[in-house]
Amino acid sequence: MDHYFITGTGTGIGKSLVEELLGKAKITGYSRSNQIHHPDYTHHSIDLSHPGAVANMPLELPDDADRVVLINNAGTIGEINRTGDLSQEHYQQVFQLNLVSLTQICDRFLNQARTKNYPCLLLNISSGAAINPIPSWAAYCASKAGVDMFTRVLNAELQELKLDHIRVFSVYPGVVDTGMQAYIRSSDPGNFSSLLRFQEYKDEGKLYRPEQVTAAILSIFKDLSALTEPVVNLRDYIQ
Repeated sequence: MDHYFITGTGTGIGKSLVEELLGKAKITGYSRSNQIHHPDYTHHSIDLSHPGAVANMPLELPDDADRVVLINNAGTIGEINRTGDLSQEHYQQVFQLNLVSLTQICDRFLNQARTKNYPCLLLNISSGAAINPIPSWAAYCASKAGVDMFTRVLNAELQELKLDHIRVFSVYPGVVDTGMQAYIRSSDPGNFSSLLRFQEYKDEGKLYRPEQVTAAILSIFKDLSALTEPVVNLRDYIQ
């Protein structure tokens, strides 16, 4: 049986992934809150925006599995405002959760995965904001760009070491109808020039449902043979 390790399972894409996988895989989830109770699901309450959280995070790959998958889904956009008008805590929280904790989790995962004899898959949930500069989202854009480059380096390292049983990808899920989007739509229009565009996404039904993103992830990463690049835009696959 496959075993999934998923961060940010309290809401949104993370919660949707767990719900879809119940009964099909063993799942270990990490988030501040939890609404899921199932024999196949083990939850760990953790706030990955806190420095040092990853060091105390239970993450032990099983000795035997058909495949192990790590999905780094937890993330935050932080305060929405222009640089120069933000708190110092904003930068600490956004980079800690989106990039620092993610890289530390990847390190712990790969340290174990490289000695396993079953396939291992690592997915970092990134964003189109990694390549599209959006005013008032500086820390979010920069942290997601960091996720992409980190993933590309991991991919190069795995190829260099010929660890073919491990694959790593950075994934753009598109604009998804989650709590983050609701938070974005509630922004002060004086601080966020793209507010109207994001309100129109909702009003015009252009947001993906978390279930659509979940289906695309579980579908395209079932067979990795067609994926040649480490950064994947899910919008090309969502139905």
